[in-house]
Amino acid sequence: MMRTNRKWFTTALALSFIAGLILLAPKPSLAQEKAQMAKEGDLSGTHSFSGTFKATKIGDDLLLVTSENLGLIVSDSGAGPFNDLSGRCMSQVLYVKGVGRNQGHCVYLDRAGDQWLLEFEAPAQKLGAATQHGTVKYLGGTGKFAGVRGEGEYAYTNLRPSADGTYQGYSKFKGHYRLE
Repeated sequence: MMRTNRKWFTTALALSFIAGLILLAPKPSLAQEKAQMAKEGDLSGTHSFSGTFKATKIGDDLLLVTSENLGLIVSDSGAGPFNDLSGRCMSQVLYVKGVGRNQGHCVYLDRAGDQWLLEFEAPAQKLGAATQHGTVKYLGGTGKFAGVRGEGEYAYTNLRPSADGTYQGYSKFKGHYRLE
């Protein structure tokens, strides 16, 4: 009996020591994280999302649509700082006689909580267009995304909504960033 208790105690002590080492292991500093991110580079991937919108008709010729969505980004490479991000986007479109330009902002978060801010804009398109093309500006962020600047483009595909008042879709994007 004594030998079993001693063996159990020795095993528990060893596991506690290993767990302590893992918890106390040095975490990369912000400077180390930024050093791991290239000073500039290309990025590409898919942004999938689902959201809600509110449409306000103004007279016969005007329609204001505001929207908010939650989604995620997966990079084409499956790795790097622009992979596995969750995010929130807000946009608005003012349609004049059925033609409008979508514009808005997105904030993405990585697993560490670092935020990345971007601005997007699409050229004038007809209401209900199944695919939209637009441009993106990378405006910076926090942590490893602080000082990230750049630009890109996207092609958005609208899917059939799963419920009234919602929208679902995805964007394929590509761009170039630099750290300033």
